[in-house]
Amino acid sequence: MPLAIACVAICGCNSLPVARLAQPDPEPPAVASGTIPSLPGAHEARVAPFLFRSDRPLPEKHPALTTAASLRDRVAKELKIPPARGVILVYIFGEKGSFDQYLRKRYPQLPSRRAFFVAQGRQGGRDEDLMVLTWWSDRLEQDLRHELTHALLHSALPDVPLWLDEGLAEYFELEDFPLVRKERLTQVLADFNKPDRPDMSRLEGLRDIQQMGREEYRESWAWAHWMLKGPPEARAALLTALVDLRSGRKISLVERIEKVLPNARQQMVAHMRQLDESPAP
Repeated sequence: MPLAIACVAICGCNSLPVARLAQPDPEPPAVASGTIPSLPGAHEARVAPFLFRSDRPLPEKHPALTTAASLRDRVAKELKIPPARGVILVYIFGEKGSFDQYLRKRYPQLPSRRAFFVAQGRQGGRDEDLMVLTWWSDRLEQDLRHELTHALLHSALPDVPLWLDEGLAEYFELEDFPLVRKERLTQVLADFNKPDRPDMSRLEGLRDIQQMGREEYRESWAWAHWMLKGPPEARAALLTALVDLRSGRKISLVERIEKVLPNARQQMVAHMRQLDESPAP
């Protein structure tokens, strides 16, 4: 089911890079010739705004569906963003081989990943087709939390700064996986031993996904966690910024944070250290 594309933004799973295509993504020859593999569709389930299509059955209480419902409500509640407009399609391939084959044919420019979020602009209009592509790996639930967060953000906000998009996706992914979060926290604190870390202004200045390595993804998560779980001034600055993004206004979180918390860097590092010292659940 090829889509007419005006622009494409693609997010990779689990703190791996986002591929943002500046130019329209032309239909590859495989699409025109009909050789592109089919998307999953044997089984279908709906958890508004998500429509799941899978190669395997999806029982009503399956973690993929319960995760989607809880995440939808939690993202809206914590970020104060409106419900998603339209349908977000979630395709779950039965096995890695068919997933990889589809990506090679449909998006040959993408690296190998377990999951992707795709926002495809429609020709002649401002609306986008939002979808998540993944497969039945042993980390399906975790990957879905990350990619569905991207989808919810992009449905509510016309544009999300690169680092904030990934930081929030990481935040909602890791909150229900404490052991993974603990490992990420250890890595973050090691990163902060460098003299130029952390630095939100550096992240805010990144425009090309190639500029973001694993350290940048980890730091983005740390800032997001601090803003949502740290001082109320930081949370207020974030939520106000999201309101402005919903209106299409460009924002600088650095400027907003510095106005209310001039020592934000020190506070964020202290927050991470305190989190590291908290007892394991």
